[in-house]
Amino acid sequence: MAIYRVRYRGHSASIIDWSMSFHVSAVTGQVAALSAAAADAFSDFWDGVPSGTDAVKSLYDTATLVDDVLVDELDSANRHNVQQSITTLGLAGTNVDEPLPPQVAVVLSETSDVPTRRGRGRMYAPPPTTSSLNSGKMASASQAIYIAAWTNLMANLAAADGGAYTAVILNGPDKFGNPPPAPFTVFHSLKVGDVFDTVRNRRNKLKEVYEVGTF
Repeated sequence: MAIYRVRYRGHSASIIDWSMSFHVSAVTGQVAALSAAAADAFSDFWDGVPSGTDAVKSLYDTATLVDDVLVDELDSANRHNVQQSITTLGLAGTNVDEPLPPQVAVVLSETSDVPTRRGRGRMYAPPPTTSSLNSGKMASASQAIYIAAWTNLMANLAAADGGAYTAVILNGPDKFGNPPPAPFTVFHSLKVGDVFDTVRNRRNKLKEVYEVGTF
């Protein structure tokens, strides 16, 4: 078996570029097939099922674009990339409202039966528009759209190619550098909170323009 990194990449007017990623366990040599399956799953995530029904794209402005999905097969020893495949997506948001600041992120959390940090993971979606807000938090209707789409994406991927792909949380070494007891943890549940998070490196990629005052 091998570990794969699935990374969705995009850009927008408010962020130079963004990505959201998770890991999958599957047999070796599956980068091309997994890339195609991950692209199909994300299309449903973005467009809604049936198409246009409670679609995630309705939470994003028209300048927010999803470019492609990049899949890397990682070696078991050092988790370096040994194979890679890219599938183009070319998806766009449909909302006409202003996007939230570039460092704002929607956290899509992954949970398992393991009660420690090894049993939790997260993926950061780009900032939606101001229409997703309710009193400074995410509106419950927006939460419902995200969790339905995120669950559908994972279910579609798990069923692709006869169940060849298992979404996992990648385990790293402990604070002393010791290897983990298991290379990954299988997760089976998802959640989306109503409090936005931040991803600082998205903000750092912007070229800032200043207004200067003197006294």
